[in-house]
Amino acid sequence: MMEDHRRSQEAMEKTSAMMDELAATLVVGESEKKGVKVTFNGQRRPISVDVDPSFLVSSSSGVISTTELNKAITDAMKNAYDQSGALMEKRMSGLYEQLGLPREPLSLDIKRDDQK
Repeated sequence: MMEDHRRSQEAMEKTSAMMDELAATLVVGESEKKGVKVTFNGQRRPISVDVDPSFLVSSSSGVISTTELNKAITDAMKNAYDQSGALMEKRMSGLYEQLGLPREPLSLDIKRDDQK
């Protein structure tokens, strides 16, 4: 019983440390056409959006449309979100292995509407 309590305490401490590490880890997703970057942390929380001013200028019309800008931001967000989720899953799997726990399918595998 004491051994179970010790292992449980160890698991909680390692999980807390891993979550802190993920919160401090940043991943950057970029739009397909480049020019828009979105930063998420390792816990899938959005941190920032960066739009390169040169991206807003179109060679044909002078200025890109809001539709093009929205698509670029959405692309970058999806990219960062996916990278963040993959990082979290990798770290969780490592933690499970380190603790000697069976690797269960993680609930992080939530499919976005565009992936169904």
